[in-house]
Amino acid sequence: MRPIRIVIADDELLFRKCLLALIRAAPDIEVVGEAADEAEAATKVRELKPDVIVLDLMKLGLDSTAVISAIHREFPQVMILVLAGFDDDKHLFSALQSGARGYLLKGAAPDELLTAIRILSKGQAYLHPPIAYKALYWLQRPPAAVVPSDQLTKRQREVLALVAQGCSNLEIGNRLVITEHTASKHVSSILGKLHMTHRTQAALYAVQSGQIQ
Repeated sequence: MRPIRIVIADDELLFRKCLLALIRAAPDIEVVGEAADEAEAATKVRELKPDVIVLDLMKLGLDSTAVISAIHREFPQVMILVLAGFDDDKHLFSALQSGARGYLLKGAAPDELLTAIRILSKGQAYLHPPIAYKALYWLQRPPAAVVPSDQLTKRQREVLALVAQGCSNLEIGNRLVITEHTASKHVSSILGKLHMTHRTQAALYAVQSGQIQ
């Protein structure tokens, strides 16, 4: 049986080498590549086509959710495991919306990282227990009061639908043939009308309230 092939992406050399040493001790997992930034991570995935990429969220040079989205869109078969030093809702749901299938806090035990890699390699999802609890809370909480549809313009509903798909402002602009700045203004207006602070809340609201499918 061939080993699970993974790529490690982290901009901190010491942490990356610690991960490398830990994972190499597992006989069923093979590290086939390393990356120090988002561009290199995408290149390694494109060249090596690993089963799993382990990516340190928000530690790399650009927006990590952008590379998650790009990898997931181009290589949906590559499972993305996020490592994070925080469990705030914004980064958690942004990563999951962008295509991550695993989310593990850095305080997890080493064995849990190996378990997560093995589970993702089978095409399944893995959430660190505290993260799973937070996700369940969001999914099970009572739906927010629905904002009447006439409070959102047709264009705002179009933008909200794309936000719920995990699109960035640039991607929204490209889809709707508007500038990134205009897309950003629409998102801000939507958040204001919904009395929310970030786009992940708006995306969850849109699905939970039935305003979009």
